[in-house]
Order: sequence, then C-alpha cells, then structure tokens
Amino acid sequence: MLPRSIRRGLLAGVVTLAAASSAHAAGFGLGRNGHDLADASPAQVSASALYSLAALPDEEVLERGQSTLARTREGVALTINAANLEPNAAYTVWWVIWNKPEQCLDRFECGPADLGADGNAVFYANGRVTDDFGQATFIASLNYGEGSEGLAADQVMLPGALETRRAQVSAIVRTHKDVDSLSENGDLADALNSLIGGCADDPRTPTPDDGPGAAACEDQYIVVHRR
Repeated sequence: MLPRSIRRGLLAGVVTLAAASSAHAAGFGLGRNGHDLADASPAQVSASALYSLAALPDEEVLERGQSTLARTREGVALTINAANLEPNAAYTVWWVIWNKPEQCLDRFECGPADLGADGNAVFYANGRVTDDFGQATFIASLNYGEGSEGLAADQVMLPGALETRRAQVSAIVRTHKDVDSLSENGDLADALNSLIGGCADDPRTPTPDDGPGAAACEDQYIVVHRR
C-alpha cells in the first residue's frame, strides 16, 4: 500500500523534483559508489512495486516492475528492475530520503510535506537507457553519511545525506524520452545525469515563452521503502 501521505502530496503536484541540469557523465550503469551493497552481509531487504504517478490514487503498479532496497551496516543498495517503460528512452532515478520518519506528519509514512524537515534530501541516483522492450535495471548505493556532497550543484534538489538506518527511502523514476533526438542534439549524457537534461522546459523557471525542446520530461513512477 502506498502511504496516504505520498498519495496526497503527489496528487497535489508537490513532488515535481524541480532540481537542476548538467552532465555527470561517468558510470551510467553503476550506482553512486560503483558497487551494490546488497552483497554485504547481513542485509535487511525490503521490496516495493513501481507505482504509476499518473494512475494515483488508484495505486496502479508497473507490471513486472519492482524495486528492492538492501540495508546493511555500511549503507543501502537500491535496485529497480523496470519493464514496460518507454522503449529506447533515457530515464533518471532520484533519491528521496526522509532521515527521521518518526517525525513525519504521518509517522513512518513520510510525504512531500515532510521534505522541508532538517536532514532530508533529494538528489541524483542513476540514469539508464531502456532497451527495445522498455526494460532497464537501475542500481544505486549509498554509505551512511553519504549524500549530495560531491555531486555537482545542478544535480541536487535538496542537499543532505543518508544519515540513519531507520530512514525511509524512496526514489522517483523520470523519463527524458526520445533517445534519437537526444543523441542528435548531443543531449543524451546530460539527460542521463540530470533532471532537465534534454527537456523541453526548465520546471524551475516556467515562462510564457517556453517552447519545444528535444524531449518532454516527466516523473512517471515512484518506489517507497519503509522500515
């Protein structure tokens, strides 16, 4: 069940993830640390379906898509196995971390209204291109104490780090679409490593003159991992 606080916030359009753009071109297929902490032992593993943002509040999930989060003494490792995405499209994944879920408005069911609390964070996790069938696997990992520090300023929406083992960890899956156009315009690396790379418009600075671009970016899915 998707937490009711997440449902309310997303329907209100609060989680747009209006972060910044620019390239962080290395390691398209790897997590932040270049390895998967799921191999560490012991690990506590939780699972989440991929919830469609467009389908809320019906809580429709992405068929054959799932996410696992392994928590170890060292940190967390997120794996998202997705199917039925846009074929041959650029996608990014963004960490959404609530470090003190017991202090959220709905205890342990944190939502966008809680992101302003001290210590919470939203920043870039991973980017991939889907195959001809719309499938992709995203892997990202964080050590405790690791977060937005070291990322470019234009890859961070809300600075912070994964501070505690009790943190609620979510992730947004965002499409940048149309790999052919992105490649032609030289925007593919940017699209795989930033919120608005290759996008038609910058959601942070909407203007009446916003025109067509290489892609129409969209937040499509969310995964939620509670303790």
